[in-house]
Amino acid sequence: MKYSELAIITLRQSPNIARTIGQAFLMRAGYINRDNSLTPLGSITVENLKMLAANSETSFLQGLGLEIYQDHEETFSISSLGDVELIFCPSCRYGDRAEQATFNKMDPDEESKLPLEEVSTPGCSTIDSLAEYLHIPGSKTSKAMMFVKVGSDQFVFVVIRGDMQLSESKLKKALGDFRLATPEEIQKAGAQPGYASPIGLNNVTVWVDDLIPKSYNLVAGANKPGFHYRNSNYSRDYAAERILDLSKAECGYPCIRCGQPLKSGNALLMATRKSIELGNLLFVLADIYHDDKGLCLPRKLSPFDAYLMHLPSKELDTKAITESLYREFVARDIPVLFDDRDERAGVKFNDADLIGSPLRITVGDRNLKNGMVELKPRITNQTHLVDIEKLGDTRSRDSFWDWINRITG
Repeated sequence: MKYSELAIITLRQSPNIARTIGQAFLMRAGYINRDNSLTPLGSITVENLKMLAANSETSFLQGLGLEIYQDHEETFSISSLGDVELIFCPSCRYGDRAEQATFNKMDPDEESKLPLEEVSTPGCSTIDSLAEYLHIPGSKTSKAMMFVKVGSDQFVFVVIRGDMQLSESKLKKALGDFRLATPEEIQKAGAQPGYASPIGLNNVTVWVDDLIPKSYNLVAGANKPGFHYRNSNYSRDYAAERILDLSKAECGYPCIRCGQPLKSGNALLMATRKSIELGNLLFVLADIYHDDKGLCLPRKLSPFDAYLMHLPSKELDTKAITESLYREFVARDIPVLFDDRDERAGVKFNDADLIGSPLRITVGDRNLKNGMVELKPRITNQTHLVDIEKLGDTRSRDSFWDWINRITG
């Protein structure tokens, strides 16, 4: 295609709204607008990626060598542009949304179940204050939370270990929409806000995190202001209608797959089971394939095999000669971007580097006098002079690149 047809507008400076180097080059090279929407050049690039994905016989994203993380449903890539909070494992590439991620809940050491003992805990209505007052770790406490299912009067008493955080997303997936119970609703159920537990309660739906049955002798609320129980144990002191995973995965917890410490970060959604997020893929590729001058897209990912340009001349009609060469490329289905502007050489060289096609072909009067044109691979500083007739004689895209590779090494 021609540069003028795509109405490409390049920028000399990085926009201050760009959050990554790759995003800045996409804006500067005219692939995206300032609001991240695709320009015609960006749309052509995404269509090329779509075609590659459709024709791929293996996992397309893995074949690109990207650093990706997966659960069973979605694939992600770490990026500061991402709007997904990801919990991921660098070792085995497990990754999931923070609210849904699972982790290896290592079984606590088994203990003998000690007798339930009521103790005074004045002013200890939070886990932190309780643990500090009793000189115990948060892992030796249980945390009680009360909810009401929206659209019904179902009161649900949820218990997780005190050192864990509730994943509201996991709870919603199991319960549906819910809201916090009011102090009046909690007291009506027989519990005491700040000092609650399911011990001694009747006709209350109790759900516990799957770590609770494995934890022994936990401190739990006594349902009396200023009092807790020591040595509460699931099954002996209370039971639950459901035991399920309700804890939120955190950075540093053991990976569910390999046991290595999990990490957290912003991520872009790359794919679901049904589709690939090609726009997000463009951002990730730009963050990988660039240097200090612009993008450096590999041949299979670039929408164009070459950036074809002429250097305006008063002696020779370099534009007409380049136009003829362009038509030969089009006839042979070799995709090139023809910079048909009558701009200065420096401007064109800079824009060629910014856009990042794998090869630059320059038609200038000095070399044309000898029947030659200049080739320059994007990722090297070396140039090569070739016979213009031989360049135009390549019969197909594959033969073109075989010839180019022999010349450029």
